[in-house]
Amino acid sequence: MQTQLQMVDYDGNFNPNLSEELEKWELVRKRKDYHIVSVVGCQSSGKSTLFNLLFQTNFPVMDSDQGRTQTTKGIWVDKSTNGEILVIDVEGTDSSERGEEHEQFARKSALFSFALSEVLIINMWMQDIGRYSAANKSLLKTVFEVHLELFCSETSKTFLLFIIRDHTLTPLNVLQEQIMKDVHEIWVQIAKPEEFSKSKIEDFFSIEITSLPHKIHEPEKFNEGIELLKPRFFNPQTDNYLFQKQFFKGIPIDGFSKFSESIWKVILENKNLDIPTQKQMLSLFRCTEISGEAFSKFKEQELIQIIEPLEKVNYLKDFGNRCEKLLLNSLEFFDESTKRYQKEVSEKTREELRVKIIEELFKQFSIQMVKIQEHICSEFNKEIEKVVPKDRPLKQFSRLMNDIKIKTTSEFESLGKSSVFQTSGWEIIQFSEKVINVIVSRINKEKERGVKLLLKKALDSLETEIKKDIPFLLDQAFENMWQKIREKIDQIRNLLNPKMEEYLQGFGLLQEEKKVFYKQFEDKLVSIISKMVSEASNFVLLKMKKRFDERFRYDEKGLPRVWRPEHPISEIFQRAKRQAHIVLDLFSYIRLTENPTPKPEDMIIQEKEQNNIRTNFEKDAERAFIEAQYMQNSNVTNFKIPPIFWIIFFALSYNKIISIMKNPLLVMFLTFIGAFGYLGYRLNLHNILSRFLGPTIIHTLNDFFGISVKEPVNIKLVDPFAISEETPKPFEETPKPPNSNSNENSNENSNENSNENDNDNDNDNLQIEKEDDNIQLEKNDDW
Repeated sequence: MQTQLQMVDYDGNFNPNLSEELEKWELVRKRKDYHIVSVVGCQSSGKSTLFNLLFQTNFPVMDSDQGRTQTTKGIWVDKSTNGEILVIDVEGTDSSERGEEHEQFARKSALFSFALSEVLIINMWMQDIGRYSAANKSLLKTVFEVHLELFCSETSKTFLLFIIRDHTLTPLNVLQEQIMKDVHEIWVQIAKPEEFSKSKIEDFFSIEITSLPHKIHEPEKFNEGIELLKPRFFNPQTDNYLFQKQFFKGIPIDGFSKFSESIWKVILENKNLDIPTQKQMLSLFRCTEISGEAFSKFKEQELIQIIEPLEKVNYLKDFGNRCEKLLLNSLEFFDESTKRYQKEVSEKTREELRVKIIEELFKQFSIQMVKIQEHICSEFNKEIEKVVPKDRPLKQFSRLMNDIKIKTTSEFESLGKSSVFQTSGWEIIQFSEKVINVIVSRINKEKERGVKLLLKKALDSLETEIKKDIPFLLDQAFENMWQKIREKIDQIRNLLNPKMEEYLQGFGLLQEEKKVFYKQFEDKLVSIISKMVSEASNFVLLKMKKRFDERFRYDEKGLPRVWRPEHPISEIFQRAKRQAHIVLDLFSYIRLTENPTPKPEDMIIQEKEQNNIRTNFEKDAERAFIEAQYMQNSNVTNFKIPPIFWIIFFALSYNKIISIMKNPLLVMFLTFIGAFGYLGYRLNLHNILSRFLGPTIIHTLNDFFGISVKEPVNIKLVDPFAISEETPKPFEETPKPPNSNSNENSNENSNENSNENDNDNDNDNLQIEKEDDNIQLEKNDDW
């Protein structure tokens, strides 16, 4: 996590937001005592790496793979994670990126870090010792000269810690003697003020020289050296602890950013480097302390006058006036307590106090505005509940909602402005946006609910109208069923669309939103029709059988057919089957448009299920066909009494007939029997009786009279499997039955061919065989 802050950027501009950014650090918030350490040295000498290892900071370091380039630009500050220490990382000297201007910025940054630091680390390579520019002798000379000018009246000293990097063969004591010699020579050469002409360097600085091995070639020894340095910065109990009282600068932590900014400003203006005096420092310290007292008094005693009432009510009507009064009381206390200190310092501190108090009051202002928001939104919701009905859509919805919105927002602005005082700088726009969002959200929600309610009402009306006629059409299943359904739907649309359009205009829907609404309406319409057709399709086999029976078992007058020899059974059978298959095709998929292109989602009965239905239907149709054939052939082969029988009958019964004719009761009885017999003939009862009585009479005549009467046996039944027909397929129009021009001879030929084919298939064969003058029907077990 990056915590370092830039104090001065690459162009020499001081960070104006440093104070606010420092407030995020716990060290600054709690006003703890702290220490400052800085580092100066050549570019790429490992300054940032050294700080990261000593103080657990996160300064960026050079990537050697990218070349030896400038990494730290400007001046950066970070806080140590294991102690109350501010760490200042300074841009390296002798930078090729800055060119000829590198000395100017190096001098300014060194002065800046020297003025702030208790411990100033001078980082240098071992091979640079003995050199002039590389060893930064000119830089040290400038630092020493300016120090005498800046701190001639100061009592604090600065600790200079020389760290020799990449120490290898040369003994440390030799290097220490050489560096100390160079430092004393520089001190002798600098221009000193007259009062310090005879002073020694030890009067102003404490100097120590140490070293670290090469980090790459001797990493273990390097880390050991780092671990030996750490206690000197963090453990006050060690004998060589660096942050001694004599080095303490006494800069209040809350004034650090301002103090740093003023130093940098003086350096940039190249004046006499007039660092704030002790009097100014005292004023800053006392004003800051009094400001803290005033702020504490405000939080503990004054602010409660707003917090408690605000907790008990929805909102305070005089909130703005109360806040302004509390602010003025705190500022009056501060002014009275700081009138003896420097005016500039007190005025700056007073402004900081005012800002802090306003920030604290803003927290209560936020609570006040939230309560106003809740109040306004509650009133708005009550108004909505009063105006918008629950059980029906509102025709003038858009106009009424706009009126309520204007009224609500105006009331909120009025209460918000009364909660602000003149010098607060508060704005209610951020709170008004939230109120508007709540209002718009509720209006959109009611609009959505109203549109859904309108759709529900329209669909209820649609379903009611549909259920009046559509079930009848589905039950009858005529060929023009879908045409009638489409006509009915168009009638309902023409009835409902004008009403829906009027309500949609009232809701203020855009054209795209209307399209979505009508699409939902149409989708639901299709869903209702699909559901009704799907339910009806569950009985499609019964409907097919019913249609087949209507066309095959009954004639045009609705009477049961009596199959005469002249009736073309095959032709009637095929027409009836076609009509039945038309029923199946009608229920196979949805046809809400003329000449539709079938889609998978429009299918009601899948093709596999259609095949199963056809198979079941064919079995029943085949039984009906065979039964009709048998009845027709029975009429042809009915028992026939020989003519000789009638001659013998009338010859032997002449006297009996005459006697019967003379008896009225017998005449009436015979007339009744004749009428009953004729009725039985018309109802085809004679065929049934002939099946049972015919053989008996024949055997009686054979036995009693010796007359050989035999029933014809050359009877052929037409096999329904031999009848060729086109079964309607899904998504194809059912073909109309062709005109039948078949005659009896063609039927006989067809039947004969059918029976010949049947001989090859024992499972589908029906034969009538003659054995010993008896007629016997044989049928496969599948039948």
